[in-house]
Amino acid sequence: CNGASATIESGNFYNLTLNSSSLVLSLTNDIVVANTLALTLMATFNGAKIEVGGDIVFADTAFSGTGTIVANGSSDQNISGVGDVNNFEINKPSGNLIMNSNVVINGGAWKHTAGNIVWNDNTVTCNGSPVTLNSGNFFNLIFNSSSMVVTLENSTTVNNNLTLTALATLNGDSIEAKGDIVFTDVAYDGSGVVIANGTANQNISGVGDVNNFEINKSSGDLIFNSSVVINGGGWVYTAGNLVWNNNTVTCNGTPVAINNGRYYQLNLNNASLVLTLTGNTIISNTLTLSALATIDGGSLSAEGDIANTDISWGGTGKLIASGTSDQTVLGAGDLGVFEINKSSGNLNF
Repeated sequence: CNGASATIESGNFYNLTLNSSSLVLSLTNDIVVANTLALTLMATFNGAKIEVGGDIVFADTAFSGTGTIVANGSSDQNISGVGDVNNFEINKPSGNLIMNSNVVINGGAWKHTAGNIVWNDNTVTCNGSPVTLNSGNFFNLIFNSSSMVVTLENSTTVNNNLTLTALATLNGDSIEAKGDIVFTDVAYDGSGVVIANGTANQNISGVGDVNNFEINKSSGDLIFNSSVVINGGGWVYTAGNLVWNNNTVTCNGTPVAINNGRYYQLNLNNASLVLTLTGNTIISNTLTLSALATIDGGSLSAEGDIANTDISWGGTGKLIASGTSDQTVLGAGDLGVFEINKSSGNLNF
């Protein structure tokens, strides 16, 4: 297809090449490509589906539209090229889908219904908006657009590195990260959850924010190589050993819900912060109450010093001084509901 406009009502092709930068392709019904589909150049692909039984070459970097490409061959299929994907579905009854290059999702949806994917260490980067992920299973996944709205229709798995470089909103279900996680975006929000649940050691790095984060590791350490900012949402600790490397978690957004958190240092630092605690949250070093509005629910158990400069917060949540060594309470702020429960060591005011 070399022209500026093409409408295909139905078709069954051996090879199909789309090769015009101005091409607007409209599909009235699903079509089938038995061998190779090559998206060399195209502007817009609208309508139904292209079902591909063979290899797919993505070379165009800017096409859009509502049409979907479906990899559903029963034998091995290869994905190659440096172009973008707009709407893509994997639904293979047998055989592998072999990724021979990185993939860029330029908006649209990625749906994994069935079939084994051989990633060959390649990366999927989401650059467009909006993006919908339905049961994705990736090796590396990068979010890389400050205006991006990502919707997770089911749980998505990332087996190696998850990188949140830039995005606006992460909504829906969860991303289960089995490897390292890099947070560099400082302003995203939404209901979607990032879960660290790999069985080997995992590293957390970057200077970005966390919105909803869960730790649920059956083995291996979660190693924090940088401090973390919670920009609203929730922090849930279910299982796993944490290696903090003297790093700090700062709550800057609101509201924040913490479920059985375990921290090295915790800093509450937003005058409008509404913090809800479920269970007992433990801070092994310094707890700093710089600014907040309310602490409700459970308790913050400080095993180190308590630095309190906020003078007007309230709520039902409790502060507990519980360290076994000497502790010092610093600052002129309010302590709210305060309990001293030390088996040894002094509490110095």
